[in-house]
Amino acid sequence: MSRSNRIYIIYIVLLTVFISCAKVSSPSGGPQDEQPPQVILSEPENFTVNFDKRSFAITFDEYFVLDNADQVLMISPPLREKPEVRTRGKTMIVELDEDEELQDNLTYSFNFLNSIKDLNEGNPLENYKYVFSTGEVIDSLSVTGTVYNAVNLEAEEDVFILMHSEKADTMPLTTLPVYITRAMDNGDFRIDNIAEGEYMIYALKDENSNKVYDLQTEAFAFLDSSVYISPADNYIPVRPDSLMTADTLMTSDTLMTADSLMIADSLMTADTLMTADSLLTKQDSLFYERTPGSEYNLFLFVADNKTQYLTGAERSRQYLLQFTFAMPVDSGSFRTRFIEPDTIVNYIQEVSAERDTFKLWLTDSTVYKRELLSIEVNHPKTDSLGDLVMVKDTVNLRFVNESRGRQPEKTKNILAYNTNISGSATISPDSKPVFVFETPMNDPDTSLIDLYVKSDTLKINKDYSIIRDSLNSKRFIIESGFHQDSSYVLLLDRGAFSNIYRQENDSLAYNFNIGNQADYGKLVLNLSGYEGNVIVHLLDSKENPVRTEKISLPRENTVTFNYISSRDYLVKIVFDINGDGKWTTGDYELKRQAEPVSYYPKLIEVKKGWELIEDWEISGMNKKAESISSTRGEEAGK
Repeated sequence: MSRSNRIYIIYIVLLTVFISCAKVSSPSGGPQDEQPPQVILSEPENFTVNFDKRSFAITFDEYFVLDNADQVLMISPPLREKPEVRTRGKTMIVELDEDEELQDNLTYSFNFLNSIKDLNEGNPLENYKYVFSTGEVIDSLSVTGTVYNAVNLEAEEDVFILMHSEKADTMPLTTLPVYITRAMDNGDFRIDNIAEGEYMIYALKDENSNKVYDLQTEAFAFLDSSVYISPADNYIPVRPDSLMTADTLMTSDTLMTADSLMIADSLMTADTLMTADSLLTKQDSLFYERTPGSEYNLFLFVADNKTQYLTGAERSRQYLLQFTFAMPVDSGSFRTRFIEPDTIVNYIQEVSAERDTFKLWLTDSTVYKRELLSIEVNHPKTDSLGDLVMVKDTVNLRFVNESRGRQPEKTKNILAYNTNISGSATISPDSKPVFVFETPMNDPDTSLIDLYVKSDTLKINKDYSIIRDSLNSKRFIIESGFHQDSSYVLLLDRGAFSNIYRQENDSLAYNFNIGNQADYGKLVLNLSGYEGNVIVHLLDSKENPVRTEKISLPRENTVTFNYISSRDYLVKIVFDINGDGKWTTGDYELKRQAEPVSYYPKLIEVKKGWELIEDWEISGMNKKAESISSTRGEEAGK
């Protein structure tokens, strides 16, 4: 037998072994199947050009299920009508709607994300994509980037990345994008099969699933300028030519040649027949590797509401009427007139700090004991033309006291409040006892209040004063010469505090301590590298606010946080661009980005009795290290 014939026979034997081992069932009690379904055939072939069909079919090597495919299937460019996705045995069939018209010379990508899973174990086939072109070529350019929450620089769920080829400002508000994808869990995104050209890039949390930014409550992000995508700037690696579709690599009518066996050696094992189509899927995940300096970053914000209207009117207590608005309201623009009863009604008006909530505390019991009150409310409202006009609404507010006749008189008149010295609390040396009430208050009766300092077994009477907070008339602060590491007793006889409805406190004794400076830590931040107003937030490790300071750099460059508990902290700064003393959200209509933020690059461990000094040279805006991120750092990977 000639040498060439022997080689030919060896090739045939190897081919038979490969094919016979392509699908091996695990014996009962064997290892758990961890392999997702693998594509063995696509009709038409994946990456087909001049596509003119109304459907395509994908056949897998095992039975599978489609998990919520209707919701997660990502089609780019998006279709106007949702295609039908169904299964037949081991085949998935995608059929276009009869009214759908594909655009000429355009590449379409169907990304099934993780919706294709094997029947038994639910192993997902990650990011499988079927791609075709209605023209002569498959567009091969790509864009990558990351989308962040503008407030905390973390990733958001279910964020779409939209690309528009038209630069008109109204495009993301009214028109479907030309390309679309969904950001990954860590905020990274990638859009493939893009044609060369100039684009605008946006991000959207799409609350009504229409792929346009048409709700004020939707989170949105935009780049300040367009980007031009070209082969010269396309830094993402191009797929090797050898990665052909399964249909070309192996069909029922084609045997592998000796050259193709070189490829088969890397594609086949005894446990799986890995087609080029499935290899594309696996390699796709590797293409999420980023190239530093070549990313597009988007920062999601929810714009302030621009439509004024009365959002609610309620009567949660018989003597409390509350009116809420979508936007702040000037006090002079909010007026009320009682229709029933038709008389002058006395009340105390309370306006929230945001000026979007008005509380009317009724003071006349003959009025507030009525079950129904009818009020005429004059207030501003945005009309259909977008203008702010004054309107008149009639509001009927009913209150039924269901507990009437059941609740003991003693408990009905007990005053509700909160205090920072309950439960034998220890407060820091820079704190004072505080009482906060829910209702309008009378001046306290100091003859019914006594303060004592404990000395061994003795209680020594101590002078004090009670100050009503100038910014909150329902908040009272007890001032005295409190000393560190000392214990105090505050006695409140019944009626020491009372509100305008004759409710009063019960008799109580509060034992509290003033902490020692040695039990707390001190953090000093020396800031540099930026000129302008900044707001410095001290946060706990879960980003709950602890303290806030506002400074102007470089004139003020040191922030000191005294008497803070021993634990880990984060420090965040807001670049207060407009100088209003608070973080300002973005506005697409005004082309205004949300005010940037940055984080100190590590957790700060504060220990009691220690003064910690940290120098922070602010090197840029919108910076947050992965080590302190909950969605991109070590915690996110667990």
